[in-house]
Amino acid sequence: MNQKKFLVIFLFLPLFSFGFEYSKIEGYLDNSSHEERIINSYIQDIKRELNQNQVKGLENSENYEARITSADLITETIKNKSLDEHFNQVQIANNELVQFFIEYYSTVGKEFLVRSIKRMENYYPIVKKYLQDNDMPLEMSVLGIIESGYMVRAVSQKGAVGIWQLMPETAAIYGIKMNTLIDERIDVEKSTKAAVLFMKSLAETFNKNWDLVIAAYNGGGTYINSLIRKYKESDFWKLCKINGFKSETLEFVPRFYAVLYILKNASKYGIDISFMDSKPVFESVVFYDNIDFQFISKYTSLPMDVLNELNPHLKKNQTVSNSNLYIPYKSGEMVKSKVNAVLSYKENVKKRLLAKKKTAKNYKIVKKLDYKKYKIQKGDTLYKIAKFYGISVTQLRKINGLKNNVVKVGQVLIVPVNTSISKAESPKNKKSLKKESFVYKIKKGDTLYSLAEKFDINIKVLAKYNNISSKKLLVTGQKLMIPKDES
Repeated sequence: MNQKKFLVIFLFLPLFSFGFEYSKIEGYLDNSSHEERIINSYIQDIKRELNQNQVKGLENSENYEARITSADLITETIKNKSLDEHFNQVQIANNELVQFFIEYYSTVGKEFLVRSIKRMENYYPIVKKYLQDNDMPLEMSVLGIIESGYMVRAVSQKGAVGIWQLMPETAAIYGIKMNTLIDERIDVEKSTKAAVLFMKSLAETFNKNWDLVIAAYNGGGTYINSLIRKYKESDFWKLCKINGFKSETLEFVPRFYAVLYILKNASKYGIDISFMDSKPVFESVVFYDNIDFQFISKYTSLPMDVLNELNPHLKKNQTVSNSNLYIPYKSGEMVKSKVNAVLSYKENVKKRLLAKKKTAKNYKIVKKLDYKKYKIQKGDTLYKIAKFYGISVTQLRKINGLKNNVVKVGQVLIVPVNTSISKAESPKNKKSLKKESFVYKIKKGDTLYSLAEKFDINIKVLAKYNNISSKKLLVTGQKLMIPKDES
């Protein structure tokens, strides 16, 4: 490409640059009138400040084509040592395109950058974790600024979604769920994991040539490889000279380096980089039921607006099985315990209702055969009653809807009877079915509750059997009579 043709492209770079910025941000779901005013201001300012000054100066430069392809490394001293200790794997190219966007993001684009970095604070702990877990440079976290300004609800005109602007095809490769209930491209943790794995794949494909990796994240690995094969050139900046890139990808890489440079020189540009030390502000819990946000809010006192704000990936304001629900940091155990306790209670209620229905059904069946009522007397066990009437303990429990083998004196059971059993033989006319028991010596740490649990006996029955209060403290060495369960 001759110098004149390249120069014409660059002269229009501010226009498509801001058109790109505006079209992307305009489509974000969580934009605001304030954000729109900022972008409109950018458009006016670029014409007045950059287009009239910087670009005008470039137009008169005869050596521009040589400068833009030099790809020298910026050697200015990095003042912020703390950040440089973390961002130290990707070298920053120094050429006119990078310098152009440094000027942009440090002037008319600065407020957008500052707002993006502020949003980044909420997500950086997760981003940092997945980058480190996959041996990827922390510098790649800057991609979230270039792609979306770290706006979690970002949606592009092409259908890319979330902080990392994942297209459906790419997201599907990494197991991201996308359906009427959920879009995990907006799930911060799931989307970050997918995005980092995508970056890692590109790093392997392009042998950690970060210019190409960054370009491929925007344009796709297949697209970048096709240009490399077409022009037999793998140097990004030389491909820029050949005009091998579409406009969006052409500016994507210098935008990345410009923001990275500003972050590494934060004090010089008056940028707050406290995101490096940011702590988690939310955490995730997983439920295996679809639970409505209103239910969660009711029993945990978490405001609905907090649940909605943290979980835009859940489209119906309800949890999805085996998917993340985000809640304020360190509230996970509280939320899980309260929600699960209520769910367990409701499940038990359902089981009891179902048991009653089954009991009623069994009652009718027995009634057709023949049955009688039997009142439990002292010494009775289900085993002895079942054995006397010629049925199993399981059948007797099922007929009466009993959860265990514990029965109380005075309790009335329904028992199926054989007409050959005479009235005189009925245990109702006997003093009792003799109840067997054994002596248990109290050990250190024993309580009535623990013993009742241990021997599957109702605590009140155990206390009454020993003529003591159910609240009585036991003494080591004390002896109790334990009714023997023979079932």
